[in-house]
Amino acid sequence: MKRSDLEKKAISILEKNGYECERASNKAVFAPGKGYVARRFDFFHVVDIIALRGSEIRFIQVMSEDADPESKHHSSSGSDSVYLHRKKIEKIWKFSIPVGLWVYAKKKGKWILSAMVYEREYGWLEIINPLKTGGVLAEAIK
Repeated sequence: MKRSDLEKKAISILEKNGYECERASNKAVFAPGKGYVARRFDFFHVVDIIALRGSEIRFIQVMSEDADPESKHHSSSGSDSVYLHRKKIEKIWKFSIPVGLWVYAKKKGKWILSAMVYEREYGWLEIINPLKTGGVLAEAIK
């Protein structure tokens, strides 16, 4: 499944829970020798979705996991891609508002969503429900 499809699934979950969402989009940019090409522009260089509900604001990065059991980062973070996204967020995110990392992994033919939140002051927290803070989520979605 394409990343954009996973983002749409995340937005669907958020909207069902009363959030209004805005998704980062592709923009045409000029590339020498290639002409205009589509380039992805994330909000603040790390956020795919901004979700609002009343005075609450959520910043969310969506990704799919491509776990490699031989990865040197596998045991601590699940996969190289999760590890790299976490490091990028840690390096770039300078705001006091937490940013969520929603990770979709295909297991036994179903997409499983897990989520974690990065807070500058506290670091990474795993969460039970991607809409709240608290432990580890495994929600099966089609």
